[in-house]
Amino acid sequence: MGSKKIYRNASLEAKRLRDVRARKADLRLKDRRYAERRALVMRGEKLLASLPKASRRFGDALLVALEKSKLMGNDREAQQRSKAIIALGRMHEKWVRKPERWEPSTYNAERQFADLLRFVLAKWPVPKWLDQAWLDGDKVRIKWWLLIARGGNLRHAQGLPFPVNRKLAHAIMHAPGDEVVEVFRYGQITYAGASAGLRSELMGSVIGRRFEEAARESFYDELIRFFVTAERDGQMALFDLEQVGPIIDYLLFQKFGTGETAPEQPGLSMKKRTLEGVLRQTQAWHDALREARRPQNLRWEPAKIDDVEFDEGVEANKVTVTVVQLTTALELIAEGRAMSHCVGSYAHWCADSRYAVFSVAVDDERRMTVCVNVAERQIVEARLRANRMPNATDVRRLRVWMAKTNLTASKWALPG
Repeated sequence: MGSKKIYRNASLEAKRLRDVRARKADLRLKDRRYAERRALVMRGEKLLASLPKASRRFGDALLVALEKSKLMGNDREAQQRSKAIIALGRMHEKWVRKPERWEPSTYNAERQFADLLRFVLAKWPVPKWLDQAWLDGDKVRIKWWLLIARGGNLRHAQGLPFPVNRKLAHAIMHAPGDEVVEVFRYGQITYAGASAGLRSELMGSVIGRRFEEAARESFYDELIRFFVTAERDGQMALFDLEQVGPIIDYLLFQKFGTGETAPEQPGLSMKKRTLEGVLRQTQAWHDALREARRPQNLRWEPAKIDDVEFDEGVEANKVTVTVVQLTTALELIAEGRAMSHCVGSYAHWCADSRYAVFSVAVDDERRMTVCVNVAERQIVEARLRANRMPNATDVRRLRVWMAKTNLTASKWALPG
């Protein structure tokens, strides 16, 4: 059927017009795809032009790979990937394969980037959790990536957060997770011999959230071994695992103090201590926090995370859930007293904008306290009265708040 010929027959003419519109749409789609591809190529050319002259010809090889991919797209991580690609071009002497021979096996830009890195640089498998080092421009952890890619052992890497031997390196390399801190802590705790329940509580405590300076890291290791030994010796048979976090908070407060207070026991050691004795001291400390009467004038700017109020259920079962940020030491102390836990000791972390603490109420009655890592917008701890874990209903309500405020939750913070 000719596209220019006009038919007298109405049905034939309608068919011709549909064909014409379809061909024009197809041409527009091809033009748009060509323009997008050309824009990607131009961005790639501009990016690789910033390489030193000695590396330009290697940049041309990378450009061939970029033209096949979506790595130079307009997504949120494109700028980070651009810097990583420049770093990849600068270390051309470490290439084990030519990038122009790489063929993407997925349309996802994140997976394409991971695949390209391994194709160009790796002789041995590299765990996914190390890829973030390239996007962050973390030179120390990029060296870890390259060491493993060449078949080296993690224990030989420079700048590790704590000493690593062969067996510990094996445990870390086989630990689940997508983040460096999570993987290292999981491996460290598993290597020490913790059960799954104890490991979960340790990962959900302050120990599982970040790396610290050498002295605190050494004490973290001592604490992990203390709990594992107590579990192995049967001291935890009648012990509620949910008390692990509060005990750790107490011991860290005693040994290191806070930004506002000096440590009470800077020489504190776990040698010759029993779990029963430490728990008794922890409970006494919590009681003292709840009974504290001295003025607390510390206050801080609220994190940029919205308070929320929403209704749940219908008719007779309808309840109102409110989530409110606490922004003074007095509010934290009041929350700790009402909920029988130690959130009152978190004031210095909140003042440093490291964490934000929220009180969750149901029909104006306190129900749960939530701690959020401000930089990562991630819930790292959620506890009911007396440090009990939230139930399925509490988690569902938290997820409503998370959706409204663009928050995530650590896998160790919430049950299930």
